[in-house]
Amino acid sequence: MNLTRFLLIYSVYASTFLSAQVLPGQYVKSGPSQGGISDVETKVYMDERKALQSRFSVAQAKLDLKTEASKVESIAISKEDDRRFALHKSESSSEAQIVMEEVNKEIQKLADKTLAYEVSRLGVWNNQSFWTVRLQSGNTASYWSSGPSAKQAVEKLNIQLTKIKTIKIVIAGPFKKLDLNESQKMLDAIRNALDLDIELTRMTKQYLNR
Repeated sequence: MNLTRFLLIYSVYASTFLSAQVLPGQYVKSGPSQGGISDVETKVYMDERKALQSRFSVAQAKLDLKTEASKVESIAISKEDDRRFALHKSESSSEAQIVMEEVNKEIQKLADKTLAYEVSRLGVWNNQSFWTVRLQSGNTASYWSSGPSAKQAVEKLNIQLTKIKTIKIVIAGPFKKLDLNESQKMLDAIRNALDLDIELTRMTKQYLNR
């Protein structure tokens, strides 16, 4: 075997050996094996929620919450022009009620999808062993309750999911101000849950390289 061939074989062997080693400062994953956690679907839900927030705001602005009072007042109106205006106002309010019904249905659908999606992901994150890593030295390091605590973010996510479960969206009108407040609370809870999902995904990639 000549020197050139020997050096070639040695370099291939050395490269293969080094690639299999854990370099200083790196860790070996411990606990259940997990694939990379993506936030692609999370961002899709975020875009959907943002669009629904816009539609809800427009529908809320068009909805006349004083419709019934206006109808009572319009009975006493004697001028024909005023009667026509009152009728037009009533018809417009009826259309706004229908639009709000559709928006609230979509909000509830998104809430159901978000809840199912986040409960599944919470099942992965709400596990101390998932956030524990074994260092090359043989010691372990946990990001569950130390530093920017994963446990704290998980608890916050759980709170938002509980809100999504308990908030009641009114689908059929006529809507009251209280009903619209509940719709907004649901939109807020969905947004907060998705924001925490993004934060936990970032922590997973930063601390665990997953």
